[in-house]
Amino acid sequence: MTISYALSEEDKNRINREFFDSYDHKYWFYKLKTNRILVDNLEEFVNEFGGEDLQEESIEGLRLSLKSEAVYDFFHTTEALISLFIANRVSYIPWRKMRHLGVHQICDFIRDVILDDSLSQEDIRYAFYRGIGEDALEESEELRESVEFIETYLKTVGTRFLDNDLYNEYKHGLRVVTSRKSVTITDEEAQKTVLDEEGSVHTYLQSERIQKDGSDEIHQLIKATEWFDYEVYHDLSLFNYYMIKQMFDSLRQNIRGGDEEGMLDITLFDYELEDLFEDNEYRLTEKHRYPVGEKLYELG
Repeated sequence: MTISYALSEEDKNRINREFFDSYDHKYWFYKLKTNRILVDNLEEFVNEFGGEDLQEESIEGLRLSLKSEAVYDFFHTTEALISLFIANRVSYIPWRKMRHLGVHQICDFIRDVILDDSLSQEDIRYAFYRGIGEDALEESEELRESVEFIETYLKTVGTRFLDNDLYNEYKHGLRVVTSRKSVTITDEEAQKTVLDEEGSVHTYLQSERIQKDGSDEIHQLIKATEWFDYEVYHDLSLFNYYMIKQMFDSLRQNIRGGDEEGMLDITLFDYELEDLFEDNEYRLTEKHRYPVGEKLYELG
């Protein structure tokens, strides 16, 4: 089935102008910066503005809750970034395309296009540097390096986004436990501790089918615990915002034809990807399988 929309060229342009001019990308900036200010100045905020309710709560409990939000901000901003990229790449009316993009389609695009090396430099130029001619990629080494960085960055955040079990537990009713935990990993042969860390974690339940008989199945419960680094997830979320901002800055300038001299202002991403992960050398997920008992429970 093919769905068509009865629109004039003028209507199409009007919808695009409204979307490009009014999209509230600074929502992310305000949210992330406010979270950072609260994390860094929590005691002062609670004493000054918290009132009796917050002042009776544990400061570290409040801070842990604020820090855990960075993980979810990462998934939300990545979802926005990738969906905007897809919509601008394939649709005459990106706003309409975004209405029909769910998480499954975003994940398919990450797997089948971004991680499968099916993105071209032209795709990235068109999305992030609209209005700059194709020849600019050949003439400007700085622009080429920025485009290459964006490609690598999309692969990096896309890979993390695919690991979205935790995200599902959060957005479908906050089915997670947030706490702090320590872990020690020892090399028995060398009798040496290779990892001894204490950090913030999210814990949630999974299940795995271990037996099937016709339509009946027996599952084993698994408790998954994921360590997270606030600094890394906050920085990635903020970087997602800058990517989204550049996309819209480019679109808006292109619609207006640039400045008075017809020039476009652009942001070149002159970064090393490793800089975004300098405080987080590992991602650790621990899974505890509950023993298989003799009694079966139908858990409705």
